[in-house]
Amino acid sequence: MRQWGMLLFTLLTSATELFLFRHLSLTEGLNSISFYVSTWIPVTGFFLILILLTGKANILLREAILNNFLVKTFVSKSCDAIGGILTFAALSKASVAHVYSLDSLQPVMTNLVAFVAVRALGLNLRETKQNFTVLQRH
Repeated sequence: MRQWGMLLFTLLTSATELFLFRHLSLTEGLNSISFYVSTWIPVTGFFLILILLTGKANILLREAILNNFLVKTFVSKSCDAIGGILTFAALSKASVAHVYSLDSLQPVMTNLVAFVAVRALGLNLRETKQNFTVLQRH
């Protein structure tokens, strides 16, 4: 049931974000980078404050350093940001339905980026099995 809740949450937030950008792009001339930055800086700040208030910062920092998580996260989130900016740029020229009809190509593109990351950048994208979780109590 939890997975369906997350799917519904993602659907609602994504649809809201996409249609809001489409509206602001057409009516106010807002560009994709401005919308992306003004949307995700407050969200990132909120989660950073939440991590600090719950006392999980030390656990996350330790794991980030021990497992070279920072480099992997930087590469991953950079790709997410580029994809988001390109999606918003496409939305300023086409409808939401037209842009997301190409969403079926995302797995192919993800595998292509992973292939380049492994071959060209020499990154090890294999995940190690660990019992660590952010919700783990110490």
